[in-house]
Amino acid sequence: LFQPIRVKQVRIHNFEDKRKAIVEVSKRDRQKAIGHDGVRIKIAKNLAKRQFGIEDINVAIAPR
Repeated sequence: LFQPIRVKQVRIHNFEDKRKAIVEVSKRDRQKAIGHDGVRIKIAKNLAKRQFGIEDINVAIAPR
């Protein structure tokens, strides 16, 4: 879904019986991962919820 963006790491956490994903990308790719008006991340959230039961996805800047 995030192609051609290089995802450095994906972490899944359980918070209060809800699953949350944190996607780490480089600083320059963060805006591309979110997409114009958040379109790309909205699609990712919908797919993740339907397929894997993940309630939320955050895009974070990966440490160097």
